[in-house]
Amino acid sequence: MQQFTYCLGIQQSLIPVYHPASNPEERKNRDLKIQISILVQRDHTKWDEVLPSIRFSMNTVPNLATGYSPAYLNFARELRTPTDVHKDLRAIIASETVIPEITPYLRRHTDILLSARENNELRQDSSKLYADKHFRETVVFNKGQKVLVKTHILSKSDAGLSSKFAPRRDGPYLILNQLSPTSYELATLTHPDVSIGKYHVSALHPFVEDDSDSPVTPLHELRSRGRPSTTLQKDVAAKSRGAIPKRHPKTTQQSTGSGVPVTTTSDSSSTSLPTQIDCSIQRPRRSKRPPKRYQDAHV
Repeated sequence: MQQFTYCLGIQQSLIPVYHPASNPEERKNRDLKIQISILVQRDHTKWDEVLPSIRFSMNTVPNLATGYSPAYLNFARELRTPTDVHKDLRAIIASETVIPEITPYLRRHTDILLSARENNELRQDSSKLYADKHFRETVVFNKGQKVLVKTHILSKSDAGLSSKFAPRRDGPYLILNQLSPTSYELATLTHPDVSIGKYHVSALHPFVEDDSDSPVTPLHELRSRGRPSTTLQKDVAAKSRGAIPKRHPKTTQQSTGSGVPVTTTSDSSSTSLPTQIDCSIQRPRRSKRPPKRYQDAHV
């Protein structure tokens, strides 16, 4: 996926670690998981079989913010169930599905879209008014400041580790950069210039130093989180250091004049690596050869 976005010139933007609220799609995923758990009951292997019915339900239920269902806002009509089709065809003809003239209907649907947008804005204002009652002033951290990070430790019985007894915050870590008003990039004390990930301000807490002589170190040091490096980027970095990565030999087939293919082996490690990543060389071109049935006929 990273190579695909790089070749198309798409700049990926990752959300902070352990903060799914930054992605609005996670709100729908929460509703989806609840409905899946209700329908699968004890057989958790058939979760993919209940997805069509859940999708139909989520598309036909009126939204609390807009007042209309997603299907109605997209198709200008409500979706019909198989029961409606087999039960009474006259009800379908009498409904608004069969339209003799489309222009007045489109004008009315335009007014409905404007009404849905206004309802959504009013709902957002009321939600903001309710959230501001419990609003807490956002803490601003400076570059180089020491902070504690909220932990997410899993229990491991073989290592004698229990998440219930683990500290709720661990650290200290350094603020490397401020990416947004609510997102910060962290670094360790041993490597203050190397980023270990992007964290939301709700997961950070100011570190208060005491007068003890013993240095405070993290009990469970955070690992580097974020976008992994591509293979070509590693090759370019290795080339700059003078170390050429080992490559497997590539086998190709060439056709001779007699029609019998000849197998040749070439080592790609002898070729020079590009100074810049070229998307055209990420996938080697396959040699063209006729199908096997034609090769046997030629022989």
